[in-house]
Amino acid sequence: MKNILLTTALIISGILTAQTVTFEYTYDATGNRIKRKVIEIVEQTPEMANKNFKLENVLKEEETLAMTIDVYPNPATSYLNIKISEIKDASFTMLNTNGQNIASETINQTEYQIQLHTLPPGIYFLKIHNKGVYKEFKVIKN
Repeated sequence: MKNILLTTALIISGILTAQTVTFEYTYDATGNRIKRKVIEIVEQTPEMANKNFKLENVLKEEETLAMTIDVYPNPATSYLNIKISEIKDASFTMLNTNGQNIASETINQTEYQIQLHTLPPGIYFLKIHNKGVYKEFKVIKN
């Protein structure tokens, strides 16, 4: 777990209050960040600070769900499979090397197939958008 600390001092009603904001990150086994927690720690008064009294307030907790996208076979001849672990507002766009949009559709299932038989052999770029995340794949059509 990785922590980043930011410290500020606030003066409220003439009393000095120390405030620490801590960012706590949680990673899965493959190293992808799956959670970010923002915690505010406030030591209220010098008397309470001597007694190790701290007020912790979780300001924000965000979870980034681990999502995997598989594109296969690559190189491909007549079709390309897309497998997404979790679907939420997913779509794809396929571009040629000139940046022209060759195909784009909404993906509404975890396994999806793109027909390539009408495309000439070459290199294409597949952009997949899911859960606010874009992933790009270089696809070779034989």
